[in-house]
Formats: sequence, structure tokens, C-alpha cells
Amino acid sequence: MSDELPAEPSDLADDVAPEALPTHTPLVGRTDFKPWHRTHKQFVRERQWNDAITRLIKELRRKPELPPASWDGPDDADNGTSAEADPPTEGRRIRCFTLPGEDLLDLQSAWYSITAEQFSMQYLGFNSELQRNDSSANSQVREAALNMRDRVIKKSTIKGYRFQDIANQQSKAWSEFKKYGPYDWVNLDLCDTLLPTVNTQLTEQTFSALTQLLKYQVACQTNPWLMFITTQIDLGVADQDGMCKLVSPTIKNMHSSQEFRAAMEARLPSALSFTAPACDMSKFTPDQLVQNFGVLLGKWLCVVLFAGQPRCAVHLLSGYKYSINPAKGVHMLSMAMWLKPLIAPPSDSTGLAKPEVARAPMPSEIDLAMRLLKQTENVLDIDAFLRDHPTLRESLLKSQADLLAGSGYDRETYLKWIAEQETAAR
Repeated sequence: MSDELPAEPSDLADDVAPEALPTHTPLVGRTDFKPWHRTHKQFVRERQWNDAITRLIKELRRKPELPPASWDGPDDADNGTSAEADPPTEGRRIRCFTLPGEDLLDLQSAWYSITAEQFSMQYLGFNSELQRNDSSANSQVREAALNMRDRVIKKSTIKGYRFQDIANQQSKAWSEFKKYGPYDWVNLDLCDTLLPTVNTQLTEQTFSALTQLLKYQVACQTNPWLMFITTQIDLGVADQDGMCKLVSPTIKNMHSSQEFRAAMEARLPSALSFTAPACDMSKFTPDQLVQNFGVLLGKWLCVVLFAGQPRCAVHLLSGYKYSINPAKGVHMLSMAMWLKPLIAPPSDSTGLAKPEVARAPMPSEIDLAMRLLKQTENVLDIDAFLRDHPTLRESLLKSQADLLAGSGYDRETYLKWIAEQETAAR
């Protein structure tokens, strides 16, 4: 079975801005701008997430649509509380799980790509900040406005849970997560980090939730799907013991492949070891950690996904970084991953049927490891790229200003704010 990816939908440098936003939300002149209102975040939305979603939709056109899944079998079947089916006029839907801010900018931006392909969007979001009254009120207004748009499934919703809550199978968060899946794309835009840190309890909760998500998707999603991961990469908070656990699948592949071993030793000289401890964090530089985190995390994902049936291949579509604390070398790393179930069709080995054309073998863990190396050769620095491409930057700035204006922010004040922010960052 071939595991080739569908073709890219567009070129990185295409200057495409979304059309004008529907005016469901009245302007209220907000000026409390956030770090994720910077232009580099709009680059991630449009050039990474939305492009990948468009790519996925083109692939899904060739596949049957899945009904909402039952995770635990007949005893857990639909009892009238599952997510609403598509109205006849809505067409085919694409389901997502996301961790949005109160403005829902990522969902608003994705809506354009989805509706342009004549699909409908169904979303479930978790945002623990909704436990605050002010944040909850703002989010409810944005959610209501978004759900009024054409091709948005009306029972789409945001709940006041943490992503880590789905690790507990007795929680309401897990129940809601199952109700709305399986998911065509998952957006883990984390406020914290997937880097194992000295907060070992949070690290365990986060990786337990991620493992639970992967188990569910492997059991219920037979189509290719996307996972976006945005995580802070701060070498100063990395935990030595936790990182040794994370790198262990990489070390295993270094044992079994001389080519992979040579490449990793060239990338991380003296940082990885075949004897305990498996890694030495003092030998990492911030840039090395950013460049190679996609390999380390991708290898961990492969171990989890190859332990189940069907196996699932992991491909890194793109990796981008942008700075949030230049003085300390702290970056945000945004990765788009394509996950594809490796399902072998039935075959007659007796010779009674007409001989089949030989199929390409399924990729091994080493095959995927080598691809991860190639896919992480260049992690694009968005800030530097936009400085070199002012036309693209202006296009992104306009579309970001449109999104914010539609969410009640003062457009002119925003443009002044962004100019001050980007001048200070130079």
C-alpha cells in the first residue's frame, strides 16, 4: 500500500488574503491585544494550518465519510446525545478538535478554507480559561457568531476543560471528546509545552492525554488526518530524566540503522548516548533543540502508533518557528503532521485469483525515521522570512486585522500596536 501524500495545494509565497468577514459580531473597540495577534501567528494559520486542511479535504473527497464513532462498542452507542448530523443543505463535514483562545481566530480563519471547498465545519474546543466569567462571556459571543455562519454545524461548541482532562476516562471532558469524533484534524495549540519539564506531573498528564487521543483516533478514524502541534521550546526548563524518556525511541533507531545514527550524531554531537543517561541536555543548544524536536517527538509518536492496530504512519508536513523571548533563545515551534492508517487490503495467496500487481511495502519505523530527518532539515524562521517578504507580510497583516475587527477589536489601534511590537522585536 502506498503511503504517498497528496500534492500541495499552493505555494508558500502566494499572497492570498481572505475575503471580508461576515458581520455577525458588533464592534466594541477592544484594544487588549495578545501575543497570538502578531503577524507570525497569522502566517501559521494561513500558510500551515489552512493549507494543510485544504490538502486534507482534497484527499477526503476520494474517501467515504465516517459516522460519529462509538469508542466502547454497543453499550456506548448513540443515545441521543451525540453531535448533530449534517443538515441536508450543509454537505459533507470535516470535524476538528482544537484548543482555541476566546476569540476563536483559528476557527474563523479555517472556515474560509473549508467553505471554499464546499465542506462544512464541526468543531469541539477546550478552553480552561472559560472558568473565568469575563473570558466565558467573550467566548460565548464569538462562538454564537461563528455558529451562525453557513456551513458550520450548529452544535459545534467550546467547553471549559483542559486538554489534559481527556486522560481520565471517567471525566466529562473525555465523554465530550468521544461524542464529537473521530476527528479529521486536531489542533493542539498549547499554552505550555510538550517538552518534558521539571513539572513532571504536568508532563505526565499531557503525554497521557496525547496517548489517549491517539488511541481513540487509531480505533475510530480510518481516513488520513492532521495533527497540528504548537509548543514552546525553552531549553532552560527541559527536564533531563523526561528528555531521556522522549529520546529513547530515537536511540533505538540509532542502534538499528547506521545511516540514521550518523545523521543524528551529526545533528546532536555528544548529546545522545547508548548508555545511561540517554541524553545530556547540557550538550544541546536552543537552535538544536528547535530543529530536532520534530524528530524526537515524531519518533515517540511512531512508537505509540506502531504499538496498535492498524499501524499509523507519521509524516511531518512542515515545521515553523518564531521567537517569543530572543534574549533567552525561547521559540514557539509549530508543526503540521499528516497521520495515515496503514491498512493492508485482503489478498489471495492461493493462486486461485488473478495474480495481483505487486504493491509497495508498508513503511517501517526506520523508513519513517529517515523521512523525519529529511522533513526537519529546515525549520523555517517565520520572523526572518516575513522580513524578507514584505508583500506577504502586508497581506497577512490585513487578514489578521480583518479577523480581529470581526471579533470586536479596534482595527486602527491594532495596526499601531503591531507596528510598535515588530519595531521593538528588531
